[in-house]
Amino acid sequence: MMNVASQVRDVACDGQKLVEVNLGAWSLPSDCTEVTWHVDAAKFGPSDLGPADQQTLVMDGWWLLSGPSSILRLAPDNKEFLRIRLNSSNSTQKVSLLPPLSAPPGYFLMGNPPEHNINVGEVSLSYVIEDLSAVTAFVEPERHAAALQYFGSVLNSTDERQAPKLRVVWFGVHKDKHELSGAAGYDTLLANYVIPEQNPDPEYFYRPFVLVLHEQFHQFQKTDHSAGPRPEWLGESLAQYYALKASLKSFPSNDALTAIYRQETDLDAEITIGLLEVQRQIDTDKNYERYSLFYSQGVRFWAEVDRMLNEVGSGNTDLDDVLPGIFQISFRYGHKIPPEFRELLSAIGEEKLNAVIKKYLIGPNDQ
Repeated sequence: MMNVASQVRDVACDGQKLVEVNLGAWSLPSDCTEVTWHVDAAKFGPSDLGPADQQTLVMDGWWLLSGPSSILRLAPDNKEFLRIRLNSSNSTQKVSLLPPLSAPPGYFLMGNPPEHNINVGEVSLSYVIEDLSAVTAFVEPERHAAALQYFGSVLNSTDERQAPKLRVVWFGVHKDKHELSGAAGYDTLLANYVIPEQNPDPEYFYRPFVLVLHEQFHQFQKTDHSAGPRPEWLGESLAQYYALKASLKSFPSNDALTAIYRQETDLDAEITIGLLEVQRQIDTDKNYERYSLFYSQGVRFWAEVDRMLNEVGSGNTDLDDVLPGIFQISFRYGHKIPPEFRELLSAIGEEKLNAVIKKYLIGPNDQ
């Protein structure tokens, strides 16, 4: 996992220590029956590590075991879910399913976490947080669940394995740190919020909600019918746009969320490079310097596409209607546009579609 510090040490197979053959990689003997290792957990504080660090953390009476930093998984070609037994120093034991490396990571809670269950309709949602009112003061769980129901409807998530049973582990941070971040696992999401007693303005309250919806949109994309890996520009821009769209559907008259939406969909913002070129730099040169454009310029692309689809459909159609089809397109090369993509959006009209693709995806300096 990129930029995630390992907390693993003393990897052994059937009691025999293994040698690290590459950074973060060990080779197992063919007759190995059980792999064990130790994890050095970190102590969490509101001015220390955030969710994006994806570290195993010790809390008051419970702890979070993070897959990216602390759990070994088999090579990517192995697609099986394994069973993992987690042991702690106080003899607490838990057996869980371990996702394969090709799936989103697993996050596991041990001890007695302060978990609050919220069930609304078909959505099963839980918050892990010491003070539930710190979050519910600005986002009622019922509205959060309504946003998740919206995701399920637009993504056609009806498969039993995609049933929305999601957990959010919330971490409070001081306002002066102001590094809101999140990390999405297979069914657990890590996110932070600004500690309420520091009286942040309303946008500080609602940006964590948008962040959580962004990551949960990714969780709803765990679909077997998709055509394969999606380029970052597509996945991140759609997740951010739909996080904003779902937040406004949940809070239709919220001034803070309306302001956030307007900021992020400002169609007059300057564009100096196309998203496809940013993707090419990532794929070819491992250059992530402009990665953040997927969240800003990408959002503006989808906002304009959504508006144009709504116009040609006289208000009866929009991006929601073509979204499942987008995820069934095979993006064989992330920095190129498949013909099926243009065909799916052809209702906009060739001239307008070419213009918006040129503006946001190809960029002003490329042909």
